[in-house]
Amino acid sequence: MLDNSFSKRELINSCSCCGDRSPVFVMNIYDQDPTGDNYRLVRCKQCGLEWIEDPVARQDIFKHYPTDNSPYAAELGESIPLVKRFLFWLDARLLLKHLKPGDLVMDVGAGLGTFGSYLRWRGLNVIAADFIDAKKWPRKNIPYVQVDLNAPSLSFDKLKACLGDQIPKAVVIRHVLEHVFEPERLISFLSDLKPQYILVIVPNGGSWLRWLFGKHWGFFDPPRHLSNFRKESLRCLFQRAGYKSFEFNSYGMDETVVSIYRLGRGWSPKIRKWFSWTSKAMLISSALSLLPGRSVLVVLASGRDHNARSSG
Repeated sequence: MLDNSFSKRELINSCSCCGDRSPVFVMNIYDQDPTGDNYRLVRCKQCGLEWIEDPVARQDIFKHYPTDNSPYAAELGESIPLVKRFLFWLDARLLLKHLKPGDLVMDVGAGLGTFGSYLRWRGLNVIAADFIDAKKWPRKNIPYVQVDLNAPSLSFDKLKACLGDQIPKAVVIRHVLEHVFEPERLISFLSDLKPQYILVIVPNGGSWLRWLFGKHWGFFDPPRHLSNFRKESLRCLFQRAGYKSFEFNSYGMDETVVSIYRLGRGWSPKIRKWFSWTSKAMLISSALSLLPGRSVLVVLASGRDHNARSSG
């Protein structure tokens, strides 16, 4: 269930990737929840990052997230379905070629820990971190730390305490960075853990379907998705944090059916039901777009001089 009570708005007029303070207006986009509000999408003229200029206040943001995880209960098993395993491999393949069994990985924004379980299945040691109460963490075989990703300076001492003298080989931020108010600040704090690699997976704002469907694009999800990244903006984000080497990948998930479903907000309930996200059409669309599609963007950053900068 979602709490859609009125929330105060903030104003973000500077780019979280490059710091430019003269964004240009792109369009108004809307919360896909029927009772949701409209939001202003702006773009940085320097690096191309798009973000919501008028997000809900930080203290209210969690009111706009589901409070019931029961639809994901099937993900809590230890066995990982073959299809899920393939999707996780698409996310992790850039990183896996650099790691060996036993390497330590920090899964930041771990959700229910499904991706972390996949990494354990690949032989890696995993520590998970997210905002949920540690008492509610469902995977007791994966160490867990509760953190606030929008206030890293207040909670990242917990991560360092959990790590002790260990240095993670890699930090993974999977479908998380678009939810954070200050992506550059989060990357800076994570880099202070001195990982050799940081892997980020986000919706791809450079997908051609984003331009085709405009404000109805399926991966626009305000107020939860705060930023819309492309290769250029991610490269700028990591370069600003001191990283020098980058590897990129992309693959397709369903954009077409979800976008058409949003485009047809005024259609009859019968037609919209057919185009709902649970329809078989979405599964077919995802399968057809998996390899040629570009809706998911993956970047692996490395080569940072960890003595060159502190998050302060």
